[in-house]
Amino acid sequence: MPATVAPGSLIGGRYKVEANLGSSDRSSVWRALDERLQRQVAIRVFAQVDDAQDLQHQIGVAASLTHPRVVRVFDTGYDSGNFYTVSELLPGSLAWAALPLSTSEALSVGADVAEALRYAHSRGVVHGNLHEGNVLLSEQGAKVGDFWVVAGSGPSGPARDLVALGSLIKRLAPPELPDPGNRELARIAGKLEAGAYPDAESALSDLRSIRPSQPRSVPKRSAVPVIVAGIALLGLLVAGATRLGARSTPTPAPSESHFAGDPHRIVRVEDFDPMGNDGREGRRSVARITDGDTATFWATERYSSAGFSGLKRGVGVIVDLGQAREVGRAKLLMGVEGCAVELRRSEGRARTIDGWDTVASVGSAGRTTSVDVRPSTSRWWLVWITRLGRTPGGRGRSYSCAVSEVGLYPP
Repeated sequence: MPATVAPGSLIGGRYKVEANLGSSDRSSVWRALDERLQRQVAIRVFAQVDDAQDLQHQIGVAASLTHPRVVRVFDTGYDSGNFYTVSELLPGSLAWAALPLSTSEALSVGADVAEALRYAHSRGVVHGNLHEGNVLLSEQGAKVGDFWVVAGSGPSGPARDLVALGSLIKRLAPPELPDPGNRELARIAGKLEAGAYPDAESALSDLRSIRPSQPRSVPKRSAVPVIVAGIALLGLLVAGATRLGARSTPTPAPSESHFAGDPHRIVRVEDFDPMGNDGREGRRSVARITDGDTATFWATERYSSAGFSGLKRGVGVIVDLGQAREVGRAKLLMGVEGCAVELRRSEGRARTIDGWDTVASVGSAGRTTSVDVRPSTSRWWLVWITRLGRTPGGRGRSYSCAVSEVGLYPP
C-alpha cells in the first residue's frame, strides 16, 4: 500500500481520502470526496509498477467505455509518484452478496454482465479477469469494472469472458438450486462455459428470453446498504422491492389533523445524502413526509448496523419554507423507533453537512417526537438522521429510519 495514502490526505489536489475500501500488493482502494464536484468517488492508488506506461494505456481504454453497465472511470493522474484512478463509487460488490442468489437475482446480474461484455467487445475491449469482486451493485443493477485488457492481445479474449460469465452464473445460482426457473439458467451457464455462444449478444438474448416478469431485484448484501424491501410504519410491515425516493416537488404543509396549532407552510422537500455514492437516498418518496398522510413515509435504505455500516455519517431531508422563518419547535412522526435525529439550519442551503448548524437533537426518537429548538431563523432546514433504528420485521441485522410527517413551528 502506498505509504502516502491515509484518511484525510489530499490526492491530485482535489480528492480527500476518507476510508480504505480494500488493498492488495499492487494497489489500495479508498472512498474519497471530490472537493471540486462535491461527490463521493472511489480512488485506486497504485504502488510503484514497472509497466506504468502499459497500465496507463489500459486504464485509458477503460475510461473510454461509457455504458450504464460499466463502472465509469472519471479521472487518472500521478500523486507523490503514485499513479491513481478515480471512478464512480458504488454500494458494494457481488463478492459481498449472500450466495446463492434467487434465480431472478442471478438472471438480472447475468444479463447485466452480458450487456456490459457485449458493449465492451463491440469497442474492441475484453475483460480478461471477470469475477464477483469486479461486478459492482447499484440501484439500477449490476455494473462491471476493471475493463483493462485490449482485445487485440488475442482473438480468444471475448470467448474467455463468456466462459467466465458462465462460471460466475453457476456460482450465483448453482444448478442444484431447488427453483423450477433455475433449470434454464443453468443450461445457459453450461453453454457459456462450453464456449457454445459465438458472442455476448447471443448469450444476452437467451438470458433476456427467460428473465422473469417480476421487477428486477438487487442481491442482498451483508456489509453494505441494501434495497428497501419493507419498512414497518406504526407497526405495520409495508412490502416493497425497490428503493424508495424521488426528487421532490412542491408539497402542502401537514394538515392540522396531524399537527395541532399552526406549523409553517413547507414549500418543498428534498432528500440530502452528501456522503452517498449518488447523492440521493429515498428520492421517489421524500415528498411523502409533508403530504398530510401518516400512511406514507420517506425511508432510508437498510444497513447492517445502526451506524450506516460505516459508510457515511448520516442522511436526511432538506425542508424549504420558501422564505426565512423563525422556528422554535418541531414535530416528527416516525415509522422506525430509536433513530437519532438532528434538526439543522443553513443560511444558503449548504451542499455539505458541515455547512448546517445544529439547533436541536434527539438521541432516540419515538413514534411521535416533539423537539424543542433553539429559536433560529432560516429558510432552509434539515432533518438529519445520524443513527438508525432496528427495522421492524427485518431479518437479521437490519437497520433503517423512516419519517412519515414533519412539522416546523414558530417559537
